[in-house]
Amino acid sequence: NVEYNTALTIFFVPYIIFEIPSNILMKKLSPRIWLSTCMCLFGISILCQGLVQNYSGLLATRFFLGLFEAGMFPGCFYLIGMWYKRREAQRRYSFFFSSTTFAGAFGGLLAAAIGKMDGLRGYHGWRWIFILEGVLTVVVSFFFFFLIPSFPEDAKWLTREEKAFIKAR
Repeated sequence: NVEYNTALTIFFVPYIIFEIPSNILMKKLSPRIWLSTCMCLFGISILCQGLVQNYSGLLATRFFLGLFEAGMFPGCFYLIGMWYKRREAQRRYSFFFSSTTFAGAFGGLLAAAIGKMDGLRGYHGWRWIFILEGVLTVVVSFFFFFLIPSFPEDAKWLTREEKAFIKAR
């Protein structure tokens, strides 16, 4: 089906275009602000994907999903690279990739359970998957606003010597 393929593909247009500009914005705004904002808006896009009523609404939510996700994955890698030497960062990158695989594995189980909510409040089960995952993502993004570290040179909890040490590495 052409419409289905278009809905899947439109996600990648903003994702590819905004990856690099997103990292530039993260550098200007700080990781905690940029990454948590992208995560919140990503969650809202997922939530809206569960509420769409027509094809153009689906295309819009998929576009914004790609736009806001463009800042998250590359931004996390950029932030890790600012804190660790290349050799140290590799272990963190591997953990990050592994955690996304792990989340994907359990996401299917969660989706199967949520899908059993079919008919609740007049929504199909697939809608509930997007609605609940969107709400959870938005809630977690508020906590991440306070948990995501800044760049080493902006970290308030490091001494001047520690900042210089990390930057020199």
